Amino acid sequence: MITGDRAIPGPILVQTRIRPMVREDLDRVLAIERQSFPYPWNRAFFEEELVENGRTTCLVSVYQGKVVGYYTAWHVAGESSLNKIGVDPDFRGQGIGSRLVEDFLASSFGRGSEDCFLEVAVNNGPALALYEKFGFEKVGVRRNYYAQTGMDAYVMRKKRKEEA
Repeated sequence: MITGDRAIPGPILVQTRIRPMVREDLDRVLAIERQSFPYPWNRAFFEEELVENGRTTCLVSVYQGKVVGYYTAWHVAGESSLNKIGVDPDFRGQGIGSRLVEDFLASSFGRGSEDCFLEVAVNNGPALALYEKFGFEKVGVRRNYYAQTGMDAYVMRKKRKEEA
């Protein structure tokens, strides 16, 4: 779990911090969500994620006082699941998404997770490249995962340790 802000390394993002998400961040998170996904989560979904139950991580990336990215994850029974991740379109390509995935992995493995999972649309090339960069592998397909479009999703996993 994160305690306090952490600077994101890199020449452009020296002033960017990752910190716990709070209700006051939801307007910006929802704006990014609407810009990023054809069927975005609504406020109630994010509010549910924010309920402190010891199994959920909700973080935001902040640049010059403005939320520019976020993620939510669950940690249950030795596994973690990246539920949502988004970056403001004006800030994409600057390492924010990478830093959020990096933080998800560090937080998950720090909590004792052996495996980290996520689902990603089979046609989302940029996201697939990002996850593969961090060692996620395709381990399955969820048919018609996105109900509104019928799009399939890859299930991807990163193990804590490489298998021998």
